[in-house]
Amino acid sequence: MGQEKELTLEEALAKIAEQKTEIDGLSTRVEDLEGEVSESTEIISGLQEQLANAQAGQEISQTVVVTHTAEDGTKEQYKVLAPKFQHKHVTYAAADLKTNADLVKELVEAKSGVLVKLEKAAKAPAKKDASK
Repeated sequence: MGQEKELTLEEALAKIAEQKTEIDGLSTRVEDLEGEVSESTEIISGLQEQLANAQAGQEISQTVVVTHTAEDGTKEQYKVLAPKFQHKHVTYAAADLKTNADLVKELVEAKSGVLVKLEKAAKAPAKKDASK
């Protein structure tokens, strides 16, 4: 092992002061970096929220509802559950059903899981006029 040089009191104090200055500088840098991390975390959280909102909006806007006229002449509405699906070895997009009544009819008759019938909301009974 090498011999360590003994420092005089003044040299040791000077070295300690130098190290303290270095530590203070590093502490300041750590605080700055922590601030940047905090800001970055807030930005990321905001972007994640925007992404979630955009995805939810996209899902809503991609909901396709089609109308089918039953044999008795009643009109029934169906929600398309899949954005893409296959029928008779052909791939279709949900939007294709908007313009292809024959395909809608085939899927309804086949009781395809791609479509779910929407129930009409029951009409509320007429309110009686209580002022009479």
